[in-house]
Amino acid sequence: VGSKAGAGDVAAAEDIASKHIDSSSQHSDVLTVTAKSSRVAVKVKEEADHIVVRTDGLNGITEDFDAYRMNASGRHGVALVISNTKFSKDSGLENLEEKDKELLVKAFKHLSYETVLLENLNECEIKNAVQLVMGKDVLRVGKLAKFSACVSQGDDSFILAISSHGKIGGVLCGVEGGGLKEEDVIQEMNCPLLTEKPKILFIQACRGIEGSALVKFDDGSKASTGDWPDDLLVQHSSYEGKQSYSDQKRFAFRGSGVYARALAETLTEMYKSTDLLGMLTKVSEIVQEETLSFKSKKVKQCPVISDNLRYKVFIKYC
Repeated sequence: VGSKAGAGDVAAAEDIASKHIDSSSQHSDVLTVTAKSSRVAVKVKEEADHIVVRTDGLNGITEDFDAYRMNASGRHGVALVISNTKFSKDSGLENLEEKDKELLVKAFKHLSYETVLLENLNECEIKNAVQLVMGKDVLRVGKLAKFSACVSQGDDSFILAISSHGKIGGVLCGVEGGGLKEEDVIQEMNCPLLTEKPKILFIQACRGIEGSALVKFDDGSKASTGDWPDDLLVQHSSYEGKQSYSDQKRFAFRGSGVYARALAETLTEMYKSTDLLGMLTKVSEIVQEETLSFKSKKVKQCPVISDNLRYKVFIKYC
């Protein structure tokens, strides 16, 4: 990856794409993200602070994109998964299903991230966990006593995924019922070791109590961004003020959020050929195509992406 790719590299990429076999399953309870990969990503040029990646489609169309440098081998970085499923009685919040964490942990490991799972944290522990993984001096107590994961200079990116209850106004719920502003989490992701590197946040949580109608869509409003770090991407499982739903159709995914399931499968199946925003657009498409039932009503769920990325993020390129 340290050298420029020539015509032979691009030809090899086309050969890989031409030999790609349809990996979709015949079982009705398994989601098919993409029937056939149409392109692969190849590095073709080095720039001072980024690279140029070329995607060559089977239809002969070639596109070049400015992209972040990503490690060719070894780990990309840390993927921290925080999963809150068991809430105290005093919180007034229902317990959540536990399938999300399994899907996300498996997907991030498949993408070569050092994946760490933390479960059932209160609002202070959520913030402290992010501080610790960023290498900040925070006391390691309780559920964080043995927490040792930390970003390093050689990492090319960082992923944080949070699955919990949420409330309107960009509030994430701890297991004791206390709330933590998303902005407070995001601000902790400022880290010198991740300067000019992608910082990716996935949030599987309700953002209010309303359900989106089947036909009529409400744009809602995005939470205040606050002092966000550079090179940041955030995808929420739903619009501000709207709910997120569990998978009710596919037996293999019952107990998971519709968004978490779509995210895990899309990343796993498309990371070798598609940039991150392209994959997350596919996630949004999959989730929005689902017709869901909630309290005897037909509803929709619409993920939302916001970012200030400077380049494309290709997790894998040749």
